[in-house]
Formats: sequence, structure tokens, C-alpha cells
Amino acid sequence: MANQYTKNPQYPWIKKNCPVCGDEFEAKKGCPKEKQTCGYACSNKYFRSGENNGCWKGQNYRKICFAHHEKKCIVCGEELAVEVHHADGDKTNHDPKNLVPICPNHHQYYHSKHRSLVESIIQEYVRV
Repeated sequence: MANQYTKNPQYPWIKKNCPVCGDEFEAKKGCPKEKQTCGYACSNKYFRSGENNGCWKGQNYRKICFAHHEKKCIVCGEELAVEVHHADGDKTNHDPKNLVPICPNHHQYYHSKHRSLVESIIQEYVRV
């Protein structure tokens, strides 16, 4: 009777280098659950951040925005809680001219029936 830990010839063992830490580890080549990293810690780092994460949105638009704009709501001047609004509505357009620093309250106004209270201020800010 074969032991469940016996190496299966269908999936030969290969040596790989971990993309996170560079350590060498063994993995079953071609196995549906072939290891990509050496362990749990590296796996979390590899798959839960950056491009390998299913929720990855590309460049960090907040860093781009605050590198080009003051971290302050353009409507009320709030500095403690500041979000980033994409002026053209395209969440993939991280052009600094498209990113608008705005507090959560006024951001919610824009995305609600109260849009008219902040829309002209945002449009003027984007034009400048």
C-alpha cells in the first residue's frame, strides 16, 4: 500500500527559488496546487499585496495624488481624513490632473443626490 507522502511520478519534485525571500524549496511540478513560495509568510506577502493579489488596482493613486496635491479637502480644507476622487470617473486613470483630494463627506456628496453642492468646485479645481 502506497503512503500518501510517497512522491507521485505524475508530479515530479523540482527545486524552485522563492520570489519573495529567494530561499530554495521543493514543489511538485505541474500539480494543480504547485507551491509558488517557500512558506506561509512569503505566500501572504506574495499573494496579498502587489500585482499577484486579485484585488490589485495598479499604482497607488493616493500616493500619486498627495505627491502632486496638498493633502487637504478642496471644498472645506479638512486635513485629517482625506480621500481621493477620480474627476473623470475612470478609476484606472491615475493622472495627477484627474485626482482630487477631498474629505469623505464631500466625496459622498459628489456620489449622491447632493452632487450639485460640490460639483462646480471639483470642476474648477480640475481646470486649474
